[in-house]
Amino acid sequence: LTRVLPCSLQPMRRWQRLGLVAAAVAVAWGMCLSFPSTPRAGDAVLWMPAGSLMLVALYLLLRLIHGILSFPSCPHEGRALQQDIRQAMDELAAAGFDMHPR
Repeated sequence: LTRVLPCSLQPMRRWQRLGLVAAAVAVAWGMCLSFPSTPRAGDAVLWMPAGSLMLVALYLLLRLIHGILSFPSCPHEGRALQQDIRQAMDELAAAGFDMHPR
C-alpha cells in the first residue's frame, strides 16, 4: 500500500524546483533593477538575462561535446547490429523486395 503524504511533506518535483529557482532569480534581478546605481551598473543588470542564457548555452554545448567524446564504443554490439541488418535484408530479399535498385 502506498501512503498519501500531506502536501507539505511531499517531495518537490523538478518543475517545481526550477520554477522556485526561476522566481528567486527574477526577484533578485528585479531588486537589482530597482536600486539606483551608476548607468554602467544598470546596463550590466539589464544584460544579465542575456548573459545567463549564453552561459547556459555554453554549458550545454560543453556537455554535448563531452558526451560525444566519452561515448562508449561496443564492438560486439556493432557486430550484432550488422548481423541483424544482414538477416533483415535476407528476409526482405526472400519476400521479394529488391534491396539494390538499379
